[in-house]
Amino acid sequence: MGENANFLEALAASQSKQRDMTPLQQIHHWIGLMKVRAQEGDLEGWVQQKGTLEELLSSMSLDAFRELELQVEVARQEMDLFLSASRNSMIEAKENEQRAQDAKARQDEEEAKDCMARSHRLVRQSQCLQEQLLAKTA
Repeated sequence: MGENANFLEALAASQSKQRDMTPLQQIHHWIGLMKVRAQEGDLEGWVQQKGTLEELLSSMSLDAFRELELQVEVARQEMDLFLSASRNSMIEAKENEQRAQDAKARQDEEEAKDCMARSHRLVRQSQCLQEQLLAKTA
């Protein structure tokens, strides 16, 4: 229970700090959060934070060059996101393949089948992410 209280206090302090930031500082704060999500390959978290950033940007009037600069930064992070997510999917696929082999060695055919199915799904997901990344770079 103490950890939850500490988390809530830290969250409240963070939100208070965000309110004290200028709009441009808030943009850089959200870009920093998005960068962490991109490096982790967290698709869902990144998309949610991108939505928040887009709302913030739409409420501001930036000069055209500054807006372009921010769009380039977001695009770069999006490419990092696809690359990290693809890598993470392949790593997880290989781990599931190893689990399947271990299950076969234990003669647990049901677990082996489930692990191989997950592995194949993750490989397809990784390939899809790579294709999307290639399409963005073309």
